Amino acid sequence: FGFGFATEETSRISVDALGFRLIAPIGRLVKVLDYAHYFSRRLGISTPGPVRRGTRGLIKWREERRGRGEIHLSVVRRFDERFDQLWKDAARGPIMIVRETAYLNWRYVECPTVSYRELGAEKGGALKGFIVLRARTVDGVTLGIIDDFVCVPHEPDVAETLIAGATTNLMDQ
Repeated sequence: FGFGFATEETSRISVDALGFRLIAPIGRLVKVLDYAHYFSRRLGISTPGPVRRGTRGLIKWREERRGRGEIHLSVVRRFDERFDQLWKDAARGPIMIVRETAYLNWRYVECPTVSYRELGAEKGGALKGFIVLRARTVDGVTLGIIDDFVCVPHEPDVAETLIAGATTNLMDQ
């Protein structure tokens, strides 16, 4: 048994030629955090520094006010037994890696080659979700990457707060 993630280009080859079976599509979500940079690259429009800082500031201001309410975000230094309970309560897809404490610490906290940032979300004193992120520079553009994201079902405010927290955290890097 094996599984993998094919790009759109290699998916047809994998399925048609190699006999792989598509279990479920995995979408890629993109959120522009620097519109001035985006427009200058896409449209060739040069944007003055004050406009660039203004658009980033506006996006950050909006994200800092999104979600939150009674949800408390904190930086996770190590995953503990609360994350095992979260995994039991979490929404699941058709095929997923088990995200228990031992795996999460091995994969993210103890990783010697990549520096991750982990955020946990608590509501009513209980852990309701977490998100793992990192920044990476490609061709002079800093990308914010969400490597893992787990939260309990039927609490969209938790998911929204985690995404907003990740966005502001990535903008600060």
